[in-house]
Amino acid sequence: MPTNLHIETRRFADAAIDQPKRNRTRAALIDSAIAVVAEKGIDAATVQDMVRRSRLAHGTFYNHFDDREHILIEASIAILDYFERIMIHQAGHEAAGCRRMLIALYTLMTHASANLAFGHLIGDTIGRYADVTDRIRPPLRADLRAARRAGDVTVRLTVMVEEQIAALVGLAIKQQLAGRPRLATSRATCEAILRLLGQSPEKAASIVRDVLSRKN
Repeated sequence: MPTNLHIETRRFADAAIDQPKRNRTRAALIDSAIAVVAEKGIDAATVQDMVRRSRLAHGTFYNHFDDREHILIEASIAILDYFERIMIHQAGHEAAGCRRMLIALYTLMTHASANLAFGHLIGDTIGRYADVTDRIRPPLRADLRAARRAGDVTVRLTVMVEEQIAALVGLAIKQQLAGRPRLATSRATCEAILRLLGQSPEKAASIVRDVLSRKN
């Protein structure tokens, strides 16, 4: 859901301030794309909007990105890379498995929905663009396989299961940005993911309660 607020984000431009000019320009365009999507919604955001906000020449955009879809994918991946560092910190030295997966996904959902600009883009692109979903697939797959070996996952692991988990995460972020309680929605989504993976509602609630109580 787009917002009427004027969104400013310079996270990637600031991070690239000491890098070569090409990197700084690319980062500025990514920041602009993120802000435009937050303000207008992903379907209404145009390349012209992004270029205007960045105050760069229109031709400069195409020196860095092929089209609108390309910059949306790259901006989403940049956000996920940023969130991954937070997720790694939150998970600490947890071995791969159910606990690590839940901490990572819970952290992604709560932080994305707490950051208006980042949340709007991630909520719309996870599940929409394969390249974005693929960014979270390797660690998710490793955790799922470890959880299955431990008996916490009873269903057959397929690409469809991974896609369904990604779709649940994206939906949770969008619901929270629309006003749903943030922590409760993230918790409920973690339980839904475990039910998808074969756990009963009671067992799913027990696992999530245990994991998040230890995390906090």
